[in-house]
Amino acid sequence: MKSDESLFLNELRAAFSPEAIHAGGAFEDRGATYPDVEDYSRHIDGKTWEGLDQQYLARRTDALSFLGTRHLIAILPAYLNLLFVLGPKSPVPETLLPMLTKPEVGERELRKRFDELSGGLSASQRTVVATALVKFVEAFPEYGRRAKVALDRYWSTF
Repeated sequence: MKSDESLFLNELRAAFSPEAIHAGGAFEDRGATYPDVEDYSRHIDGKTWEGLDQQYLARRTDALSFLGTRHLIAILPAYLNLLFVLGPKSPVPETLLPMLTKPEVGERELRKRFDELSGGLSASQRTVVATALVKFVEAFPEYGRRAKVALDRYWSTF
């Protein structure tokens, strides 16, 4: 599994360039009610996705729902990596997998958010998300139901 993790990390690096994240405006679009804007912003500002504190990110998965699309894409590879670093019993899958699942037709706001996220990713980034979901199902079959739904609804085409 270790070599698989290294290969996946290399895929993440190839698809998501390690550019410094500028936290300014990270919560402007959706974060009006997020109570920890300043703290989270401080933790991501000036760091690349690889330089982010993994334990902090795992504890603060709630921020994913409040980040604007650009910032969500900037930290997405860190959270995809955490699926495997921390495993299925961490809070990461519980928050990340629903965000990666295309909502049903009637869920307009969630659908808009999903479309913004998926549409903001490059082809290689979409492929890496799909790869992460497949690997999660394979590595943790007893916890992979939600990842399988995400694959079935959208990501399996990549």
